[in-house]
Amino acid sequence: MFVKYGLNRQIMALVGVVELFGAVAIWFQGGLFGSLGAAALLGTSLGAIGCHLIWDTWKDGVPAMITATLSALVLWSGREVVLAQFA
Repeated sequence: MFVKYGLNRQIMALVGVVELFGAVAIWFQGGLFGSLGAAALLGTSLGAIGCHLIWDTWKDGVPAMITATLSALVLWSGREVVLAQFA
């Protein structure tokens, strides 16, 4: 699928590492690490949505839309932790 979008194997590996980080980090809620994991998954999901909307039909992007929504909810629920780190 990455080849269809004009992306190479290095980009595919980078996306995989970011998704793996997000999947592991999201288990540690209550800290900055969990919020960073949710942000990583949100970022990759938004990128996937963009690729699907440009090169595919919107129906192919539904799983990424669901993942983005859930990641945004997790990130929103941990916003106090993130804001406390930068305040």
